[in-house]
Amino acid sequence: MADGLPQSQVNVIIEDKQGYLWLGTHGGLARFDGRDFKVYNTLDGLASNSITSLMIDQHRNLWIVHPRSITKFDGVTFRKFQVPNQSGSLKRIRRLIELQDSIVILSNNQGVIGKIQDDSVFYWSKPIAEGKAIFSALRSPNRDVYFTSTTVAFWPFAIRKKNHHFHKKRFGKVYNMLNYKRI
Repeated sequence: MADGLPQSQVNVIIEDKQGYLWLGTHGGLARFDGRDFKVYNTLDGLASNSITSLMIDQHRNLWIVHPRSITKFDGVTFRKFQVPNQSGSLKRIRRLIELQDSIVILSNNQGVIGKIQDDSVFYWSKPIAEGKAIFSALRSPNRDVYFTSTTVAFWPFAIRKKNHHFHKKRFGKVYNMLNYKRI
């Protein structure tokens, strides 16, 4: 914090193509250029100072995930997206993943709750996978998207694949995935 970080607990770090490190904290967003921190907060246009996840899309936009909202930063302008209050309970956003021309919104307990396409937001009123919580999403090197849920690991969300890989006989829950040796 003495060097300019907005808060001491960093929730997420991501590196962009220019080599900048973007850090999400509960005190705002920080960009580190190797020497100095540039801090962004609600006064600059963030929907919230609490940041839980970051993603950079194919157009180099930085997507900032807050518990109940999303901010898109194109390098100049901030654009806010708010999750609607449905049935009296706000849905908490876990993370985003880019799928073709859309940004898919994942929730903690409802799975996929919507998408952003051409800066328009579409929300689903019912869960995509009824009775299943989606814990994680991964983009593979060949650009396919895989989800893990309460019962299924490595569940492809790709047009050309339809197979599910069940994990119950081998291990409990899968909370996260990573690409290993580009596979």
